[in-house]
Order: sequence, then structure tokens, then C-alpha cells
Amino acid sequence: MIQAIAHPTDFSETSLSAFKHALSLAVTLRCRLDILHVRFTHNPAPWQDFPEVRETLAAWGLLPAGAPHHAIHDRLGVTVRKIDIRAEDAIHGLAAFIADHRPDLVVAAAHHTTAVSRWTSVSERILHHTRLPTLLFGPRSRPFIADQSGALHLNTLLVPVTCKASSAHALATLGTLFEPLQMKRHVLHVGDAIAANDNADRIVHVQQGPVVETIVAMAETLQADIIAMPRAGPRGLLDALRGSTSTRVIERATCPVLALPN
Repeated sequence: MIQAIAHPTDFSETSLSAFKHALSLAVTLRCRLDILHVRFTHNPAPWQDFPEVRETLAAWGLLPAGAPHHAIHDRLGVTVRKIDIRAEDAIHGLAAFIADHRPDLVVAAAHHTTAVSRWTSVSERILHHTRLPTLLFGPRSRPFIADQSGALHLNTLLVPVTCKASSAHALATLGTLFEPLQMKRHVLHVGDAIAANDNADRIVHVQQGPVVETIVAMAETLQADIIAMPRAGPRGLLDALRGSTSTRVIERATCPVLALPN
């Protein structure tokens, strides 16, 4: 189960949705949330620009207006830390902090082409060096939390895989991460047919066609809330989708993409 979530932010409007999702997950799972921002070492600490945690929780009806900081933990069982990282390179600073503190999940926004490329690079480096799951919100990602209450609405999970082994590992990892959420899991094999589905906890689909377009189309058909993309060994799905192709997945999908480590 998730015990700690990290949310990198650049204080932009596009990061706000990812922050709210990270906060909602932390409240639901009663885990720690670290909000991370990297600044150049000579710049002043921008504490006033960090997302407003207590104000957001009050707007959701989870805290009274003006509640003190300790009320977050006392009432909700959640510890929130705002982390100011001083580094000359944002990606290196984030990757180093995440590698050292090892959260169970990273939640980040990638709403513009340059940001998509940047966060895809970050996620691959995090996967490579720390083997941590990373949830990325692209420009078309619809929310899976209620705007007024912040409640989670996670019902359907799509898991594209390239082999039986990657399917089993991905589903086991997802079960560990999101055990309390009871999501319906769909496994998508793009290409060759596989053995018939013999497990009641998942639905197996086999589709032919271009990998990215097939994944995006199936996610839309199922109205998936998350696409969980596992690595299936040295040449797994994420390896096959490096560069412009992986960017197209994040850009085109109408739900966030969860990159799973090996």
C-alpha cells in the first residue's frame, strides 16, 4: 500500500490539478505527501507560492476554515511536507531527492509539449535509478477526483502489456499500490493472441494495430481512469515507447499514465 507520495511542482496552473490528485490520494490512503519545488541556489525560498493545502482541504469540507497545520494530521491522518530543493538543475534535484527519500508514488503534471518531454525524461530517470511508479497527467487528462469534495472516483484501470510475465508483475504491483481502491482491471495485449482469460480479477483484451493508437483508443472505449504501463524486462513497453512515441501517449490519452518499474 502507498505510504508516501511525492508531487513535484513548478507552481504553474497546470501543476494544480496534479497537486489536487496527489492530495486526494494521500487523504484517501492516509499517507504522507511531499510537495517538491526546485529553485536555483541563489534564489529566495518561494514558500508563499506552494499549493494551499489547508485551504484546499477546507474547500473540500475536510477541514474547518482557518484550521492550524497540525489539524491535517490530527483530523485526517496525513502528513504534508513542503520541500524546498536547492539545485542548479531541476531534474537532477528532483531525481536526487526522490532517490534518497523513496516515496511509493510520484504524481506530476505534463500539460505542454516541452513539459511532457521534461516529465517523461524525469519519469524514465526515476524508473531507471529508483524504480518508483510515476503518475503523469497529460494535456487531455480528465480528473478522477470530484471538484467540490476531492473524493476519488477510480473505477477502471487499463494495463497494456507485451507478455504474460509483464502482465503478472504489473498487476501485482498495482495490487500493492492501490489495494484499498478496488479498481476494475483491464489487460490489453497489442499484437499476438494469448491464452484465454482465466482470472476473475481482470478482463483481457487482444487488439491489432499501431501500439500507441491502440492503447489510446482502448482507454477511451473503456473510459479508463488510469493507463498503467509496465516495463517487461530490458526491452519492455516503456523502452519501446521512448522519445516522441511516449510523448504521444501522454499527449493523446484522456487519462493519466502510470509508468511502472520493472
